Amino acid sequence: MQKENIQWHRDIASYVLQLNDSFKNILLLDFEPNSIQTATIVFLIVKNLSLAQVLLLSQFVVFHLSRVYIYCYSSNILTQRGLEIGNFWFNLNWTEYPEDVRKNIVMCIIRSQKPLHISIGKFYDISLETFLTVKVSVLC
Repeated sequence: MQKENIQWHRDIASYVLQLNDSFKNILLLDFEPNSIQTATIVFLIVKNLSLAQVLLLSQFVVFHLSRVYIYCYSSNILTQRGLEIGNFWFNLNWTEYPEDVRKNIVMCIIRSQKPLHISIGKFYDISLETFLTVKVSVLC
């Protein structure tokens, strides 16, 4: 069971690494213009526009923010699940296992402390904190 868990964690980490390599530039090209467009639309909404224009532009802002939220929420779940693996191994009664098994479990706990995350380019990681940063910067 321990070998299966180690292999499972390696597979997940490898998948996240491949995902980041494949999508980091695409996500950068999606996030940056999305943030600029959303900020511009919020600025337009603040101006004295007709009710119909405000409703249409507000719908566009909600769509943009919900898309960013979906990215951030999914990445946050990935990060939490990666850390839960380490907590699972730690919560085992691993101090009662033989020496070689204890060393393997400790190594697994150490490996799992490096969080799994999806990144935007080489700039920052996607998380719920990223969503709040985008949302606050747009609304300010």
